[in-house]
Amino acid sequence: MKNKEIFLPLLSIVICILLVSSFGATFAWYQYSSNVYLKYDGTSIGNTMLFDIGLRSNVELTEASNYNMVKDENDDSIYWCNGGISKDIASYYLTANGYATNEVNGVTSGAYLTDGQFLLKRAPYYNENYFDNFSRPIAALKRDYSHFDLVFKASKVSGDNISSINNGDIILSNIELDSLGDIKNSIRIHFQNESSNFIFNPSKLEDGKDTVGGLLDLNKDGLYDYNTFTNKEIVYGETETIKYKNSVTTDGIDVGEYDGNSFTSSHKNGVYGIDENETKFKTSSYLGFDSVVSNKKVVSSIDNSTSIASLSLDIYLEGWDLSFIDKEMNHLFSLNLEFEINE
Repeated sequence: MKNKEIFLPLLSIVICILLVSSFGATFAWYQYSSNVYLKYDGTSIGNTMLFDIGLRSNVELTEASNYNMVKDENDDSIYWCNGGISKDIASYYLTANGYATNEVNGVTSGAYLTDGQFLLKRAPYYNENYFDNFSRPIAALKRDYSHFDLVFKASKVSGDNISSINNGDIILSNIELDSLGDIKNSIRIHFQNESSNFIFNPSKLEDGKDTVGGLLDLNKDGLYDYNTFTNKEIVYGETETIKYKNSVTTDGIDVGEYDGNSFTSSHKNGVYGIDENETKFKTSSYLGFDSVVSNKKVVSSIDNSTSIASLSLDIYLEGWDLSFIDKEMNHLFSLNLEFEINE
């Protein structure tokens, strides 16, 4: 198919990360709060092409007209935003649909393969693997993350005539990601259309995997958590196999000191530790910048029958990323997504 015009809408998301105050050991190591802002710029290129962006809602947006949103003539679930998704529109949309607006909690995709089943899961709690049952999926609450069901349409203008473009692909042509500290490394975006889905890690150039299981220090005592009844270290998250050593740890420490990082604690003397060579953790696959942006991966396509392209976005912070630790509290990150629509 020959490309004719490229539309360059800009979707900008700025999120402020703040640490949730915790009073006790039941809070996970990646529970944070954030303020979410979203704006959209760029509605046309020249005078011959038009581009519009909208939101698909699972509930009726009864106050849509107050935000200059117009319901689609053929689909009552679609609301066109007439030139942009402002901060107020985004907040109204997210609130109406039950998603996070000004506070989100760190979550995890858990074990995942590209084009596989995607489910955001909540954080593990201290000593939750008491009966080794955390491997079952426990879905994150909608208020834990941000979710947008975007719709796009493009039109040609010739004199007084406007005609819909009914074929073409949407690609992510550029992304700008910045932050104070390393919190940006924890950002993940799940893209989903009618035919495929994938996790995008914008902080990495190459494709990779997140390990979504392991030892943690959730009670922040400087020691990897262990079960006081079985005297074994607790393995959080999802694993392929777990194997413990035949004898207790003798080269660890008796009393630990927490350094703000639940990943880098010490083994406790007198506790059965895991056999690191035999224990296997599950992983979550993601695509990096080169696969998605450099290689112009199609993230959605215009439906010939409706002349609309649909794209679902889950924007979240992956708690198993090693950058998601206490020292990142109060750090800001900004995320700008630039799409192209090729006819």
